[in-house]
Amino acid sequence: MPNKSLLLVAALAAQALAGPVEFGMAEVQRALAARGLKPGAIRFDTDVNTEEPESFRILPGLVSGGDLRGLMYGLLEAADQIRETGRLVMAKGTPATPIRGIRYVLSEQEFQKDWPEFFAMLARNRFNRFRLEFGPSTGSLQRNLEALRGISQAASEHGIDLILGIPPGTTGETLRKAIGSCPAIRGVELGDPSSRETVFRAINHAGRRVTLDLPAGPLPAGLVEAARAAHVPLRVSLRYWAGELGRPYPPAETLPEKSRPNECLWSLGSQRLLLWGDPDFVRRAVATFSLSGPLGFEIDAPLEQKGRTFDRHWLFYLLWGRLSYDPKTPDRVWMTELKRRFGAAAPDVLAAYLAASGAIPEVAAAKLPNPGKLALPESDPGGSLDAYREAPSGDGRFIAGIPEAVHNRLQGVASAKQTPAETADLLRERATKIEAALGRIQARISGDNREWRGAESDFQALALLARYHAYKLLATDQVAYFDETGDSTALESAHAQIGAAVSVWERLASNETGPWRDKLAHVRQDLKLIEEREKVFKQFGRFDFGFDFGAAVAPRFQHAGPATRFTEATGFGWLGPQTFRIRTADGVYSVFLLHPDGSAAPQKVRARNGFLDVAFPEGEPAVSRLVVKGPRPPEPLPPQNWPKRLPRPNIAHSPPKTAPPDKPLEVMVRILPTAAVKAVRLHYRPVNQLAKFKTLENAGAKGAFTIPAADVSSRWDLMYYFEILNKENTGWFDPDPRVATPYYVVRIEP
Repeated sequence: MPNKSLLLVAALAAQALAGPVEFGMAEVQRALAARGLKPGAIRFDTDVNTEEPESFRILPGLVSGGDLRGLMYGLLEAADQIRETGRLVMAKGTPATPIRGIRYVLSEQEFQKDWPEFFAMLARNRFNRFRLEFGPSTGSLQRNLEALRGISQAASEHGIDLILGIPPGTTGETLRKAIGSCPAIRGVELGDPSSRETVFRAINHAGRRVTLDLPAGPLPAGLVEAARAAHVPLRVSLRYWAGELGRPYPPAETLPEKSRPNECLWSLGSQRLLLWGDPDFVRRAVATFSLSGPLGFEIDAPLEQKGRTFDRHWLFYLLWGRLSYDPKTPDRVWMTELKRRFGAAAPDVLAAYLAASGAIPEVAAAKLPNPGKLALPESDPGGSLDAYREAPSGDGRFIAGIPEAVHNRLQGVASAKQTPAETADLLRERATKIEAALGRIQARISGDNREWRGAESDFQALALLARYHAYKLLATDQVAYFDETGDSTALESAHAQIGAAVSVWERLASNETGPWRDKLAHVRQDLKLIEEREKVFKQFGRFDFGFDFGAAVAPRFQHAGPATRFTEATGFGWLGPQTFRIRTADGVYSVFLLHPDGSAAPQKVRARNGFLDVAFPEGEPAVSRLVVKGPRPPEPLPPQNWPKRLPRPNIAHSPPKTAPPDKPLEVMVRILPTAAVKAVRLHYRPVNQLAKFKTLENAGAKGAFTIPAADVSSRWDLMYYFEILNKENTGWFDPDPRVATPYYVVRIEP
């Protein structure tokens, strides 16, 4: 049987081009042919100028670039112009984002991938970096060294820097061979920290600049210091939305300090399974990539499933590449391609993309049910209902987690944060827009469009996922409210909402090719969690005290283990092996000792002198829970106080671009009209991940604040935002997270 790696190398060699400029010229020739023009019909010279690297200019009779990669981009732009109009016009380009990367985990069957065409696609879309990581089934680097050389050659010919993820067990000799024989390798990612000295020596042996790329997350102790001591250039990745694709800005807590001495990149996750494409999202995200100094980004490549190649995700690659190079790239670039693929239905296909692309990011922003896990967000139901409840908000500065939102409602706490109910509204709105666009497309799509069949399935799945999470958010909110109050109407509402969520997931599971069927049993388990609460409520109703003596604490119960001794601070606990004391008002109480099978032994116990002492059976007590009901029936509960969101007023603020250190900084926000405004808060802190936000508050609509000089340090830039509260205990943020990066960053002068 022939060696697959050698076959790949031979195939790549047969297709090889001399370099990025030759690839650009070949694209020009293909554009001329597509336009029906002779090869020499449009004449121009090429040149490398002294402008910024990767920049280009098209002038009458001349295409030039700041380097060879920039010249390639100029030729690619010339090819686009010829293909569209048959002539050249003056143009220029300068990269807005220095590093524009794709992160790719390689499987064994992908060694036979059409790498030249893949890298050609990346080059056309202005990507300049490709991180290649070996998957668990690909074997050692030594075994695949010839295949890696072919991949490196294809990357080099298209102006793509290759970053190699080193598989575990790679020897120093193998790594030196890889770096020496693959000139496109410009960085290596350390896989095994124990091999760092071996990696350092291989990098220093390269004879060219090769960086040590460190992944997002905690770094091994001493690694950075050791790399510096070995004179190894470093590049550190930072997690953007915990490695997912949330909203188009990094949460405040993830911004790196400007004093960070290493080159940095943002590490983004993506919708790797289903289609994605939103140009405004990319434009907004690109504007944040340079905050506090990172050089660019890497984003996970979409998965290439059986029968579905990278071309299926063409819009994803086009938008992230072209708009990160030039955020002003006109919409006609992708509209032209949409029209070629979908004809008259192109505007509605784009509308479906826009609505669908915001569904999973909104879920990631509001909930991160499995932080740090590898589950694909498009296939993850978010764990059990109770886990979903406790999962942190993806952006706790601006989106309230479920426990926080319930607490705010019960206690009347004023907050401008987006609530779970509002997140559910946003998700339902997206689902409705997707479904409306699908209806219009069905009437306009022509013939049997194979690409549309696959796209339609993805958009339908994203609409269902949006509805599922909307239902689950509302159900979880109501369960949390019931657990705090014993309000049976909230439990009834939760049952209805989770029932609807299960029905939606069942529709997802009916898709034979999707990954949702094997999660159905887990989704249905949420119904059982609610039914268990209903069973306990039916048995006891609302009660004054509930204690759980097991390891897993039931809802509405407090944990009390064998070592829980009574103290004045807690007000409950064991006095001895058979007596459990609770501090409470005097009177006769109904006490229920629950056994593991759910049966209860009721008794009447009188509380005296402010204490209720419950006697347990002699010997080893077979009691799992304790329920105590007071001498008087509980008073009726008031209806839930849902916060009312008021129309946003006119909010104006002019942020300073720079500020001197060690001097007070005055900032002012103006709000009109002021009638509904109850208070204005300024939240600020240095751009230092270890620092906590400080808050200043003014009553009414007074928006003038002075940040003390002690909080304005030359060591860090300063970030801040405003929270305007209204008389309904809701409010607004400035900047508005839904349309802008929700904080201002002021550069503090040295």
